[in-house]
Amino acid sequence: MKLKAIYLDANNDLYSTLGKLERLDAEEIVLVIPKSSVLFHSVVNFKIIKSETQRHNKMLAIVTVDAKGQQLAQRVGIPVYKDLELKEEDTAPVTSLSSSASIPAAATPASEVKIKYKRKAPLSRPSAVAPMVIDDTTDSVASPRPKPNLTYLMPTMKLRPDWPRNVGVVGWVAGSLVVLGVVIYLVVPRATVNLEISAEAFVHKFKLVVADENDKDAAGQNVFKGRFAVVEKKLTQSFDATGVKNNGNQAGGTITIYNYTQAARPLGLRAQTRFLSPLEQVFKSQEEILISSAVVGSGGKLVPGRAKVRVGAEAGGTQGNLPANTKLTIPGLGSIGVDLVYAINEDPFVGGTDAEVKMITDEDIKTAQESISKNVFFDAEAELQKQVGKQEELIPALIQNDIINVVPSAAAGTARENFDLDIHVRSWTLLPEKNQLDNIIQTTITNIVPANRSLTPQTLRGAKITLDNSDFSTHIIDFTVTIEGLVAPKISASELSESLANRSLDSVENLFNSIPDILSHKVILWPFWVKKMPLLEGNIKINFAYIGNENTGN
Repeated sequence: MKLKAIYLDANNDLYSTLGKLERLDAEEIVLVIPKSSVLFHSVVNFKIIKSETQRHNKMLAIVTVDAKGQQLAQRVGIPVYKDLELKEEDTAPVTSLSSSASIPAAATPASEVKIKYKRKAPLSRPSAVAPMVIDDTTDSVASPRPKPNLTYLMPTMKLRPDWPRNVGVVGWVAGSLVVLGVVIYLVVPRATVNLEISAEAFVHKFKLVVADENDKDAAGQNVFKGRFAVVEKKLTQSFDATGVKNNGNQAGGTITIYNYTQAARPLGLRAQTRFLSPLEQVFKSQEEILISSAVVGSGGKLVPGRAKVRVGAEAGGTQGNLPANTKLTIPGLGSIGVDLVYAINEDPFVGGTDAEVKMITDEDIKTAQESISKNVFFDAEAELQKQVGKQEELIPALIQNDIINVVPSAAAGTARENFDLDIHVRSWTLLPEKNQLDNIIQTTITNIVPANRSLTPQTLRGAKITLDNSDFSTHIIDFTVTIEGLVAPKISASELSESLANRSLDSVENLFNSIPDILSHKVILWPFWVKKMPLLEGNIKINFAYIGNENTGN
């Protein structure tokens, strides 16, 4: 069995090494790699080298004293040695390993071999058979020959002057195509793996307190501190009134009040008693009145007590001109003021005219306050952000917005087209060290979630802060952190990609079926001609989807 060695320089990269392997005619190959070789930058280099030698049915071993290189080679199953012995009488740098005449099936651990790296040059003594040498420039194996006779060669070179150069170009192109083919075969393939993982519902709440860093009395397991920061702003803004007031004349007329109650005493109504029309227009009585109770008349028929009184509309407008025989209820009497005691106008109400003007309402003032507060607090947050130091962070959920005073230029009910609103606000917070709150949350999660499980990324991002209490005078903010979502088995995407690399689809299927927590899986390969997982782990993308188990408790 032919065994040959290739001595590499520290700058020989993956593609130059593949070219050397391609050109070397041997069944067993030993790569002698110096320390700090560029091949030791990634385990992927050794995976590709091993894959190529296996594809050409060649056996491979590595000789190196570089500890990192030994680890990377052993990781992908390439035998590793620290010593390549050459016998003194050998005439070629292609020789057997010190431990055996052939490469063993399993590598002897490098840690058990004495470090002895020695490259021996071929002997220069004459021999009947020319010794084999390795050309450091072309890495091809050839026999040394005497200096050529230039006189003898010149006629041949004149007859075919371009032949050597063309052969070199063709060889270079062929080698480049081989390397390009290897690159395309190994680097181009991509795989997307979509996994559905079984998950359980998770809910946890815990309370925290952030206090002023200058507060020496604030201490406790759930207490952390921050620097106090405050911004006060005053703002005046104009708003349009949306209410409508009719300043026209008020309608009025005479009504007859009917009392169907059989109380022992007459029913008395005060002046300004409210009467309500079917369209909820308000009319008020102009004087006090007594209405006698109902009595049973001849034939057992109930005869109501009656009384007349003049009423006027509460607001001006033609809508108060009611037609005759309109029923008006008395809301002040409750339920009996609907069917047992009510009024009817025998004649139409008249006198109402229209003259509508804008009016400020309570809703206008409330809406204006909400609008101006939103704008001023937005500006205040921007100013707080300017106060944040390099090692601090502003947590928006911990900003306290206080309205100190709100004053409208006119009261509700005033006939005005628009009005001004003066507002005085204060925004304050405590600025903790950067990532301090996130670290507290992560520590809490670590203590309550089992080591073999983890919260889903969406659950971590969805942590909510609810303010419980804040005190401006003491600079203390109490709040609750709520983490609600899903907890799932801990699966490392990088480790899974490494396990899937270079597997067949059947092997991938068996792997996923052996994991109970994987509910479903789908593998998408690209391009279409790829039939197995990519050799490079970085070309495998894994997407996780978490499916909650509704039958699982918190």
